[in-house]
Amino acid sequence: CKIPFLVKHKTELEELKLVCVELVKGKFIMASFVASLTCLLLMSFWVKFIALHLGVNVSQSVLLLFVCTLTLVQFLPVSVGGIGLRESAAVPFFGIIGILPDTAVSIAVIISLFTVARAFIGAIVFGLSAIFSKDQVKRLMEN
Repeated sequence: CKIPFLVKHKTELEELKLVCVELVKGKFIMASFVASLTCLLLMSFWVKFIALHLGVNVSQSVLLLFVCTLTLVQFLPVSVGGIGLRESAAVPFFGIIGILPDTAVSIAVIISLFTVARAFIGAIVFGLSAIFSKDQVKRLMEN
């Protein structure tokens, strides 16, 4: 291949090819699905804990449904990070089951804080992976 970009970035393209092969095998997609589901379940438990401390008793299944819906709402490309959208959507969602608007907004703000905390943890992991080479990570995992 004589295209300068492809010649210059040959190793990166090989790594991308390996990632694509893993995606096709489905292992990565299944792992991502399980990780996302786990995060949503944990978030619903956190919201249950927060709601109980705010004096609201809601079933876990309803909270899981609302957490999933609010998570989808935050991805609408209307605001930065879904801030404002999630809080606005929380009022009618939680209002359906009788939660006051100020309590619904409080729950949504706390969900936002948990989302930022999760992203921060991911940023730390990403930063550490950029510092350490693959060989160093493999040696650490073996020991």
